[in-house]
Amino acid sequence: VNTLVLDNKPDDENNYWNYNSPNIKAETGLAKITYLNDLVAHASAIPFLKSDEKIKIYGKNIHERGPIVVIGPGTGLGVSYGLYNYDQEKYYFHPSEAGNTLAAFADIKQLEIMQKVLKIKRFIRSEEVISGEGIYNIYEALYGEKKSTEEIMKELGEGNQKSLTVYNAFCELLGVLARN
Repeated sequence: VNTLVLDNKPDDENNYWNYNSPNIKAETGLAKITYLNDLVAHASAIPFLKSDEKIKIYGKNIHERGPIVVIGPGTGLGVSYGLYNYDQEKYYFHPSEAGNTLAAFADIKQLEIMQKVLKIKRFIRSEEVISGEGIYNIYEALYGEKKSTEEIMKELGEGNQKSLTVYNAFCELLGVLARN
């Protein structure tokens, strides 16, 4: 069976591509078209990693058939997860809209950042502090000036202290999300 796998499904909230499956099938002669979210593809690969290709970052034990989560901050915040079905002896992987969940914090320093972000945002979705948008939102909240993510990251590469502070806050908030 010939199959075409396309990134994202036609109604993905953050995707503006338009697929017409019958036309694609007719034009290519393919029997089946599967729409696959990019982070679902990444998560689906995790079970195929060898044990020496994995690093345990939290918890006491590695569960060979435990939940799998892939987090991808970019222009937004993508999250995919996989759950093992013991009856069928296989994983099922799903995209999510976790970037639209409300952001969390783990300590006083992060709370203070969130309070400052709340002065520029009505409420804080996770992707508003853990994505490219998050980098400039954190910068604006901490320093009261607007800069693009590109400017902030360029300055980070040049050793700029403000950009380093923003980057560290971003990474800490990403860690909170990953732990949750």
